[in-house]
Amino acid sequence: KPGHDYYVCLSCGQRTGEKTQRCGVCGGETVEVKMVCDTCLEKTKQELLKLIDFMENDFGLSSFTVSFSGNRGYHLAVEAKEVLELGRDARQEIVDYVTGSHISIGFHGLPPSSTYAPDYSDPGWRGRVARGVRRIVLEAGGDERLGRLLGPRQLEELRSMSSLWRDRPRWELLKQGGRSQQLEKLVSLSVDDAASHIDTVVTTDVHRLLRLADTLNGKTGLRAMVVSRDMLEEFNPLRDAVALPEEPTLTVKVFHSPRYMLGENVYGPWENQAQKLPAYAAVYLLCKGLATLA
Repeated sequence: KPGHDYYVCLSCGQRTGEKTQRCGVCGGETVEVKMVCDTCLEKTKQELLKLIDFMENDFGLSSFTVSFSGNRGYHLAVEAKEVLELGRDARQEIVDYVTGSHISIGFHGLPPSSTYAPDYSDPGWRGRVARGVRRIVLEAGGDERLGRLLGPRQLEELRSMSSLWRDRPRWELLKQGGRSQQLEKLVSLSVDDAASHIDTVVTTDVHRLLRLADTLNGKTGLRAMVVSRDMLEEFNPLRDAVALPEEPTLTVKVFHSPRYMLGENVYGPWENQAQKLPAYAAVYLLCKGLATLA
């Protein structure tokens, strides 16, 4: 997000990540830039897929509808009768579960005992933690987060034991030689990776209205749409949710536009110039407040 969410001065082009109405350099008027990129949308989709996994495998739910919001995110509407009357407190419990909040590692068998330690095949959070630690240990040389949490010697110890974790968890190796801190940090990273980072406010709000499918989102001009479970993996919002046609083209005066992709094309960057664009690309900038009709 830092690469495409910022404020820019309409006079001198100065960019800042701080919310401000006036440029700190020239005093000119600023405009907020909040774009949508394929990287962020893919990350959002991965969070959705994790949420679906929780719904199906932990809660045993299969009756739900997936929809793209038309902007930055997805909605998962669970339609099962048994959850329709859940109140705010019950929804909060679900939020805490899928986000891994207040998770008790001791309850799930860590620090590990020989009879209760999590295995890769375990259901629920036990299996997620075990599989997550396995992935982190196997990729110990390529995870930048580990470099910030562990010293060079500890990283080398993890690399040396990585092959031993391939077929089964070797928790006992993380109890030897004062490695309990390694275990704690690995589990913490594993929980963060496995959690679904959902919008907790929306999920617990019992009065929230869902955006109507097959309507245009006023922040992008893209279509809010239902996405079938079978098509979700291949779904590309910047291509598949484009609803407006290329013709007629529109001429717009662009105040500021970074490079952005819509449909099969790349547009921008532009500063204070008129551009003749396909309708969908022009409406996108108009919705963002980055252009006006020329």
